[in-house]
Amino acid sequence: MMKKMLFIGLCGLCIQPASAVYFDSIIYDMDASKDFISRPLVNDTSSNNLYTISAYKIARPGNGNERPVPGQDKDLVWSPLLFTVQANGQEYFKLYNRGPGDDIERYYRVIFKETPVTVFPWRMEQKKLNIVPSVSMSTILIVRPRKTRFQYEINEATGTIKNTGNTFFRVILQKGCNGD
Repeated sequence: MMKKMLFIGLCGLCIQPASAVYFDSIIYDMDASKDFISRPLVNDTSSNNLYTISAYKIARPGNGNERPVPGQDKDLVWSPLLFTVQANGQEYFKLYNRGPGDDIERYYRVIFKETPVTVFPWRMEQKKLNIVPSVSMSTILIVRPRKTRFQYEINEATGTIKNTGNTFFRVILQKGCNGD
């Protein structure tokens, strides 16, 4: 048992801190009054990386295995399609909503594919294979309806809040001034 703990401890000393792309949020929301949002994508690695963006409409956010909703290919567009971010740098991307101006909230899974920019040396013998890792990460975009209706019901007896409107809202619970 002691050897096992020593081995795990030594392995922990060899672990390097992880560096990768990161976003300022896992979930983005686009307000009803906006046609687009612009957000930073930060590369905190020591190498330049190439990024591509893709997205598809989903019925509701879930565990990442949502099925795409067919026929909604042009409702959400993005820019740029392909871009590089310098080592320890950041670039902005934009998501444009071109969907209908109705009272329905829409959800999209936005996927970012990261590939290191690598130069391979020229070789006389071209039979060797070069492998470049590629990582995909995703976020959720919630597009609020153009005709937003914030509405809710509070049941103090059961301590529940029910959303009866057509868009999400966040609830922040805090104790009162007297600690109640």
